[in-house]
Amino acid sequence: MTKARSSVISFGSNGSTIPDASQGRNGAKKGWIPAQRFAMVFGITYLASAIAGYFMIGIKQYPLVPNGVLMIFGMNPLHISIHFLVGLIWIASAFSKRFSILVNIAFGVVFGLLTVLGLMNLLSFLGVTGLADPDNYLHLFTGTLGLFYGTVGARGSSALDLEEDAPIDSTSATW
Repeated sequence: MTKARSSVISFGSNGSTIPDASQGRNGAKKGWIPAQRFAMVFGITYLASAIAGYFMIGIKQYPLVPNGVLMIFGMNPLHISIHFLVGLIWIASAFSKRFSILVNIAFGVVFGLLTVLGLMNLLSFLGVTGLADPDNYLHLFTGTLGLFYGTVGARGSSALDLEEDAPIDSTSATW
């Protein structure tokens, strides 16, 4: 005759059978990596600047006629709409480790190109006019940080768990 054993599987440190929502699959603490925080902060910043631009400048003569300045930045409705879209994409990407890294890299490259085009005075249709335009330096700053937080600064100094977004064969993943 064999005895049946009764056992309770405990997931949390308090003995409950419900897993702790702040922990990942392997018991590692879930948290946002620097790439996600950067994406959220800059997404909110770009979205807020777009909303402020719509209120201050409006959408008169949409889309191309430069018709205002937001703080020190030349803006027009098309430029504002692009900032709005960039902000939404960055905010949406912040909820995934991998997507935030990819979007940071992509936006880093795009903002780098915008810097070069702006310095060559090829973005006047967006209200970016020449070498001394503050938008060029904003684009340079944003692109540099985007590339940093998409590459070497993406995970910070600790090895955080990327398993939730890992590809199927995680042994070949290098980041």
